[in-house]
Amino acid sequence: MEFISYPDLRVLLHETFPRYPLDRLNKYDITPATFEKIAELYNLPLAYKELPELLAFKEETEKLHAKLFGELCGEDGKQIVITDEFIKEKKFAVMGSSYLHTFIHDYYPETYRMSLFQPLDVVFWYVDQKLLLLVHHKGYYAWLSYN
Repeated sequence: MEFISYPDLRVLLHETFPRYPLDRLNKYDITPATFEKIAELYNLPLAYKELPELLAFKEETEKLHAKLFGELCGEDGKQIVITDEFIKEKKFAVMGSSYLHTFIHDYYPETYRMSLFQPLDVVFWYVDQKLLLLVHHKGYYAWLSYN
């Protein structure tokens, strides 16, 4: 795993979605709401599913992991993870998809003293697969494909 800076992420976002105004990508604008605006601008379908377990802390991390990522094929590729904590630090995790389990179960809880699956916004960007997983702090999630 490595990290990219906010300016580098901003460039990648603009290269990927050039119709989204670059000046709208300030340090607090890389959330699921940003990608909702991008989906609307590009006329991409975005269907949210409820994830009440996120709000209630009823399920263990492993069960939430399976529920969220069970839809993803096993293909490995470059992935960027955007969290509230990373936004504060102005850095974003970049890893192979195969490292995700370790990131969720070991790295994130040990580093930030909290589960990644709690009421907060998280974006999982599968750059090579042109997919985004948006996890919204209000208890829902959506997969966004931009092929």
